[in-house]
Amino acid sequence: MKTIYKRDLPPVSLDGWQVTVLRLIFPTGFSSPKHVHPGFGYVLEGELRFHIEGEPQTLLSADDAFYEAPGAIHLPSGSPSASSQPGFWLWLSAKKERN
Repeated sequence: MKTIYKRDLPPVSLDGWQVTVLRLIFPTGFSSPKHVHPGFGYVLEGELRFHIEGEPQTLLSADDAFYEAPGAIHLPSGSPSASSQPGFWLWLSAKKERN
């Protein structure tokens, strides 16, 4: 067993929340728009430019993990390469939608 990522979490209640797990592959040269959602990510392959407002932009590679705190603004991020596509898992946490 190998610990990939570990951090303390903010004191929030998850009552009424749900988690969604996505596998994303960004096309070459793609950049996500500015957005907000708490969650964790894990890079499976390629490289990913990752940027949270107020923090330095980082370049993540396969086996790197990242965290987006509740309320953190995720600035445009994406593929730094014109020839490769980053693939990653994303665990999103959000309040359950009411029907």
